[in-house]
Amino acid sequence: MNIDLFDLPGNVKIELRGDFRKKIFRFAQDKSKTLLNLSKILNIDYYTLLNFKHGRNFLPLEFLKGFAEYLEIDIDLFRKNYIAIHTKRGGKIKLNFPITIDKDFCWIIGFIIADGHISKSLSGLIISNNDETLIKLSEDIIRNTFMDCKRFMKVSRNKIRPKNILLEINSMILATIFSLFIKNGQKFDVAEAPKFIFNSDKEMICYFLRGIFDGDGYVKFNRKKYSRCIGIRVSSHKLIDDITKLLNILNIKSLKYDIKDRHEFCLQISDYQNIKKFYELVNFNQKNRRKLLNDVLLSYKQIQKPDGMSEKIALEIVKNIEPCTALEFINEYKCSRIRGQIILQKLYKNKLISRERIGRRTYLYRYLNNPPIPPRPSNFSPLI
Repeated sequence: MNIDLFDLPGNVKIELRGDFRKKIFRFAQDKSKTLLNLSKILNIDYYTLLNFKHGRNFLPLEFLKGFAEYLEIDIDLFRKNYIAIHTKRGGKIKLNFPITIDKDFCWIIGFIIADGHISKSLSGLIISNNDETLIKLSEDIIRNTFMDCKRFMKVSRNKIRPKNILLEINSMILATIFSLFIKNGQKFDVAEAPKFIFNSDKEMICYFLRGIFDGDGYVKFNRKKYSRCIGIRVSSHKLIDDITKLLNILNIKSLKYDIKDRHEFCLQISDYQNIKKFYELVNFNQKNRRKLLNDVLLSYKQIQKPDGMSEKIALEIVKNIEPCTALEFINEYKCSRIRGQIILQKLYKNKLISRERIGRRTYLYRYLNNPPIPPRPSNFSPLI
């Protein structure tokens, strides 16, 4: 997918080559007889048209489209003879069209959705994050994509939150281009993924998700409680739904829930297989999170049993572990904490394992090394 010059809004003004400008005006005047008639036909102010004729002004894209239709000439001629785009402060910026939307561009879109915003008036955009590496990466991607934009970029410290670094891009044109994919204004509660990303290949989806998780994602690893997951917290219900759909495209299962008191929506990825897929496909650019995610994977033991473990295999495993509590079973043969509990409950239901061997659910969450032994009931009779 590419961004073409005529994909920009109609009020964006551009400059054309002098010889081409003179030719189309001569041709238009011959057809309309006078410049006044031409201004009425194209619905353009007479003095604006006169200034443009003498090269003293830029003309909006919508008027150039009107020129192309009236003169019945190919619109590609305007693309070939385009020089620069007019900026809000009277300058001009040269962008090479078409602009290719690659994996890096997908990452920066996701990162702006998570940790940035476009001003309501489209005068510029701001990215704020406490990681200097991510700000530098954002700066490099924007420079490589748009080339002639270095003079519009400024890096500074956030006065309200000194730990955060601000990347300010004071360019109406760049803000306008990004607004094709991101809603302008600080509308965090209505943020959503751009529509084109759902029809993109998996690599583009992975980089877009990486941008969002670099901004608002986290890795949770509590060694004492044995709690491990990847999560993200946002203020938009639509965005959390879009992230879930994109993860499903990558075959990564997730769980979403909302925090009503804070008006926030959360998504968590747990289980070894899902975390492993996330690590291989999406991952983080943020170094600390990448390292912590690697530690989470290393914390799982090498022996992995599939979720579809049969009762016969599970029974043999249970017989070989003494005493067999749910925690020890899961800790030894990591299906997942919840999956291990389900297997043991199923064995008990089919009278293949005693109640004592199932253990208590609190074992799964509170104890790891020395789980307490529950008292044996008076009417206990082991089944195996």
